[in-house]
Amino acid sequence: MEYINEASKYLSIYLDLKVAQENLEDEIDTTKSELSIFRKEESMHNSDFIFNKVFKIKRMEINLSSTKKTMMEISNALNDLSAYEKNILILYYINDLRNDLIYKKLKCSERKFYEDKARVIRKFAINLFHIRIAV
Repeated sequence: MEYINEASKYLSIYLDLKVAQENLEDEIDTTKSELSIFRKEESMHNSDFIFNKVFKIKRMEINLSSTKKTMMEISNALNDLSAYEKNILILYYINDLRNDLIYKKLKCSERKFYEDKARVIRKFAINLFHIRIAV
């Protein structure tokens, strides 16, 4: 069940990843602006300020790339599901809705929802982590 728990965590942090992406993009832009202003005012030779800013930008770009990659993997795995299956996962894990709201939105019983959710999270996890069984 480890792969299912891990997939659940990925879905649960999806909105946080979107916020992180936006924050990283803003911070990269701000840091690049600071760097360009400083370059005009000061000598660029052996300035720890400049080296630190460039280092910070590179780190943020790596983090941004990783965040985008994770979001894309989640989106691709979700897109491999039917609309109904995708809605189950989005409503439960990403939007963090519970109980009656989900059953009403999906127009299903509580029992059907939980049966489908168990099946769909397995399917999603297999797609997300590209789990294949060699025969």
